[in-house]
Amino acid sequence: MPKRESELPADISARLDQAIARFAANLRREVAAMFRFANMDEIEAAKAFLEECGKPMALAEIVEGLKAGGIWRPATESYGSSVDVEMRRSISRAASHGVNLRFFDREKELIGLADFRNKKGG
Repeated sequence: MPKRESELPADISARLDQAIARFAANLRREVAAMFRFANMDEIEAAKAFLEECGKPMALAEIVEGLKAGGIWRPATESYGSSVDVEMRRSISRAASHGVNLRFFDREKELIGLADFRNKKGG
């Protein structure tokens, strides 16, 4: 019986299935990373991001990390408002209160977890 042109040999078919499975797993991981902060507010997400990084970071880096992780805050209608500005304001306000986040250096806008020094012994 002649072989149909669309059939692949078993070994190639198995390798193709493995390649598709690897691709799907990588895609799932990439999509999960893109939306890991999607159901959090900025403060909760900033705290999780700083815990992942393990060190205080500049406010601009925190905002970029949160946006890369899927968090999004709509800008208000006010003049000069943008997503970045709103997120920076929210995180800065929380760092000023020092409960979950706090400023390590206000001039450089360096923010870390409120308990970093307790965890790291510094």
